[in-house]
Amino acid sequence: MLSVQTLAGVPLLGRALAVQQQAIRAAWSEADAVLGDQAGIAPAFRVTLGALPAELLDLERNLFSTFFVAALQTLPVSPDRCRLYAVLNHLFRAWVTSADNLLDNEDKSVFHFRMSNDSRIMPQIVTIMMADRVLHSVLDQAVEAGVLSRPEARSLSVHTLRILLPSGAEEAMEEDGFEDWSDPAYILNELHPLKTGILFQVPFLGPELVETQLDAERVAEMKAAMTSFGIGCQVLDDIRDMARDFLLRRANYVVAVAAARDGAASVRQRLAAGSSCEDSRVYQSFPEAVESGLDVAFQRIDGGLARLDRCGMTGLVRAGPLIRGLLLRKLDLADLVR
Repeated sequence: MLSVQTLAGVPLLGRALAVQQQAIRAAWSEADAVLGDQAGIAPAFRVTLGALPAELLDLERNLFSTFFVAALQTLPVSPDRCRLYAVLNHLFRAWVTSADNLLDNEDKSVFHFRMSNDSRIMPQIVTIMMADRVLHSVLDQAVEAGVLSRPEARSLSVHTLRILLPSGAEEAMEEDGFEDWSDPAYILNELHPLKTGILFQVPFLGPELVETQLDAERVAEMKAAMTSFGIGCQVLDDIRDMARDFLLRRANYVVAVAAARDGAASVRQRLAAGSSCEDSRVYQSFPEAVESGLDVAFQRIDGGLARLDRCGMTGLVRAGPLIRGLLLRKLDLADLVR
């Protein structure tokens, strides 16, 4: 499997994946405890967690989170705190994924609930509320165990919201849709760093707030490298989502490149013709823009991997082709594998 090859080339990722899997199990267990058994509630109205599916522990489902944990493992952070930060990262993932699901009418899930119907919206709302309770429970337990002080826990509680606000503000800009396609450089350099890049800096929130032995310059370089990697991933996502973003009038780098190249009216007409459903592979009708998008995406991804490699995440450059292939397959873009 591709994941096995990737781990073999980067032992650090193998160790990080093990910690990430522990974090998922811990968050799942705590979420189950927060929900309780609900024995006094009629079965039709119970909301409980199902068993943790094995596939939620795979590298393919946890590539970004594994990268985050691997970065933390190169810093002077104790194992107990590293595990705590990994759980916090998983809760960030729950908040962001559920918010995206609500905004984009999707159903990707971090926690799987058992409900008496197939509601799409309520599981997202329950996830956001539940993850907040899990956060406070996890922080309380860390204080009781001496892993954090009470002031440190309070600071983490507050800043886990504050760090997400710029990304939320960017999403709010897109909520009603753009009247016209923006300049590609503006999307790449202004919007995507807020939309996605900031989410790749989230893992450093805990260490920067709590740890006292960090090399500030090294952490800044790692954050910049993660941001570069994240923006590259977002451009790949833009290729896959050309049809959906056209329908919702969202900022999309590849659509903007096509519009700048061929004219907005022509691109709008071709997108409309190919966007009869959100799963349409309309990007295949824009080979020049897609090729440009791939070049930009891989430049950002490879540049980020190289900088992370130099920061101590040794082996990422060597595993670059495997990681790129895994990303394309994750996004259902295997037809674009070079």
